[in-house]
Amino acid sequence: MMHASTAVELASAARWGQVPIFVVFAAIVLFLRRYFGTGRLWLAAMALGTRLLALLLGFAFQPNLHLRQLAVRQIEFLGQTVATPHGVASPWIWIGRASALLLVAFVVDASAAHHRRGDPDARRRAWRVGGSLAFFVAAATVYDAFAQQGVIESPYLITPFFLVAVVAMGAELTNDVVRAADLSRRLHESEQEVALATDAAQMGVWVWDPAADRVWATDRTRDLFGFERSDELTLDGLLGRVHPEDLEALRAGIERALAERRGFQVECRVRGPGNAVRWLVNRGRRDAEAAGGGVRLRAVAVDITERRRAEEEARRNREEIAHVSRVALANELASSLAHELNQPLGAILSNAQAMRRLLARDGADVRELRAVVEDIIADDQHAAGVIQRMRELVSVGEPRLDDLQVADVVGDALRLVRRELTDRHVTLDAALARDLPLVHGDRVQLGQVVLNLLVNAIDAMDAVPPGDRTLHVVAGRADGGGVEVRVSDTGSGIREDVLDRMFEQFVTTKAHGIGMGLAISRSIVEAHGGNLWARNNPDRGASVAFVLPVEGGAAA
Repeated sequence: MMHASTAVELASAARWGQVPIFVVFAAIVLFLRRYFGTGRLWLAAMALGTRLLALLLGFAFQPNLHLRQLAVRQIEFLGQTVATPHGVASPWIWIGRASALLLVAFVVDASAAHHRRGDPDARRRAWRVGGSLAFFVAAATVYDAFAQQGVIESPYLITPFFLVAVVAMGAELTNDVVRAADLSRRLHESEQEVALATDAAQMGVWVWDPAADRVWATDRTRDLFGFERSDELTLDGLLGRVHPEDLEALRAGIERALAERRGFQVECRVRGPGNAVRWLVNRGRRDAEAAGGGVRLRAVAVDITERRRAEEEARRNREEIAHVSRVALANELASSLAHELNQPLGAILSNAQAMRRLLARDGADVRELRAVVEDIIADDQHAAGVIQRMRELVSVGEPRLDDLQVADVVGDALRLVRRELTDRHVTLDAALARDLPLVHGDRVQLGQVVLNLLVNAIDAMDAVPPGDRTLHVVAGRADGGGVEVRVSDTGSGIREDVLDRMFEQFVTTKAHGIGMGLAISRSIVEAHGGNLWARNNPDRGASVAFVLPVEGGAAA
């Protein structure tokens, strides 16, 4: 415009000069929205809309939007002769100036909102960046209005005011770069510290971005799952290393965490290098506050292989101790077991002798023979049942979980101690409900628990006169749900110094006991999701009881 020699050239330069001005307006709006994250969008839209309208009308009107008549006026500026527009102002000139006022209003609004955030950095940015931009737009607009009206002898000038904003913005952005570099350094140091801590804890960290299906993982996580440092990870790739039997549990935990916004914890096996199997526990939760507003799943993977091996070894040791305890229990019940076998064996012998006498007669009655055979079969089945229960009691094997009727388990145990009750003159008072819900557990282990309680109760009444020895056994519904088995005696009760420790190992009041029966019983009940306790009765004796969850509750 300053070098135009004719009015036509001046008008054309003025029209095309509105294009970079519109670009500057748009750049200011976008910069503040990205840098501050504030400012009313409708204000920005009105400022850009009116500036775009001024740009379009500048090409529609002749010679341009600002002047109805245009002439070239030569003036001296900085030692040179330059051209400035001169003529009659157009009423449409206020469209361009209104857009400038709207842009100033947007800048002030965005800066004020950023200032209200309260932290010193936000206030400084609001004053430095927002103030310089508002000054640039307002000063340039006023200066050009004065130049157009001839108040000052000068061409249109934007650059000096724009340089103020550029310097202020450059200083602030430089400060941001310095702070970002410092933050990056501290973040790197923090990552190193976290990596050291996670390595020491045998723990890896991984983060899944569902939108991009990318998994970021620490080096420790890659080692645990058997990936190289350069491998690109996805969730399916990560889950592909999980043992098939554990895959659905881990996948379901992740899906619940995403859908219900809660944490998950799943133990699983993974195949590492050389198909080595490791046990990992994955703990994580959904993070909806990730950068960009996206959803992230953040998790840690902890190597618990050694712990699982120790637990398995402890389980085997408990099973061996429980087996030894059952053998000892069977030894205590030897007389009862012998009596249980002598009864059916004696009956079989008597029936066989009767059959021989019947066969020696002429015209033996077939119906009598059939009845004798039926008795022999029944007695044989009775003996076989006793032998089977004895074999189960002393057998070694993995726990076998089934749906059980607790009353049947208690009934089997009572049959094994029936001879003990008779020999020790103990009266049995049993109330076994037959409509109880099923429990999920191992019949042999639960039978061992009941036998332990029955034998202890019988032993506790040795010092009581025979006429006062009564064993109460109840199997029924527990208060609050579950199935309860309670064994009560009329002995001398449990000493107070023993009551709180009686379920600990090697604690016993028997002269020849080793103190493992009740400790094993407690571990069995707790493994079935139940609990075991003891208390002295109000009148005399003591009661020991346990409660098991019904089918569908805690599994063994």
